[in-house]
Amino acid sequence: MNSLRSRPSAMSWDWSENEDFDDCDESEVMERFLGLAGDHSRRYGAILFEIEQGGDGYLVGFMEDGSADALIESRALWVVGTGWQDRV
Repeated sequence: MNSLRSRPSAMSWDWSENEDFDDCDESEVMERFLGLAGDHSRRYGAILFEIEQGGDGYLVGFMEDGSADALIESRALWVVGTGWQDRV
C-alpha cells in the first residue's frame, strides 16, 4: 500500500505494530488490517476505498475525502472502515 501514489504521504504504519491479529484467520487479518487502515487514513483527509471485482477479488486505493462524495452518494463506492467494509 506504500506504493499507491494516492496514499497520504504523512500516513505511517506505526499503528499496525500495536494490533493483535492472532485471533484471526488469513482472510480476517486482511479485512481487519484494511478496516484499521481506512480508519487511520481519515486522520489525513483521505479515505481508503474498495472496488469489488467479483468473487474474492477487489482493488483498493486512497482518495481525498471530499472527492469521494458523489461516488458515495450514488452508492458506487465502498468506504473501508474498522471490521467489515460498510456500504455508505
